Amino acid sequence: QLKLFLTVHFGLNLMTLNCLIIKEVYDEILRNSDELSNWLKRLRPQIHIANEEDIITSLSSIAHYCMNHYARPAYDSWFSDSRVADPFLVANAIVEDIPIVTYEEPANSQKRIKIPNIARVFGARCCSVMDMLEELDVEI
Repeated sequence: QLKLFLTVHFGLNLMTLNCLIIKEVYDEILRNSDELSNWLKRLRPQIHIANEEDIITSLSSIAHYCMNHYARPAYDSWFSDSRVADPFLVANAIVEDIPIVTYEEPANSQKRIKIPNIARVFGARCCSVMDMLEELDVEI
């Protein structure tokens, strides 16, 4: 929907953007058969692989924090399903010091773990798609 919106309303060709994605997010998106997964297949982004040891250390810190600050069902939904990319996304952002592009908004709830909440705790920055486009100096 975002691609369609940006293409129709701003004439932006997203195929020309240099895209970097972690394997876990790529795999999560491709499990669906929708406009986003089709676009991602055509885009063929560079799959980013960070230092595995650093990622495991970061994931461990995130898991420990979540275990102590969120309800058990919230923790389980983030860490029990290996198909959920969110913890890996935050861990990579921490290790690589790169922003996370997300539509998620922070929430003051112990029942659901949100990317921006965990990112903030660990010093990773989140931004919206529009913020990212602005930072990339994309004319819209």
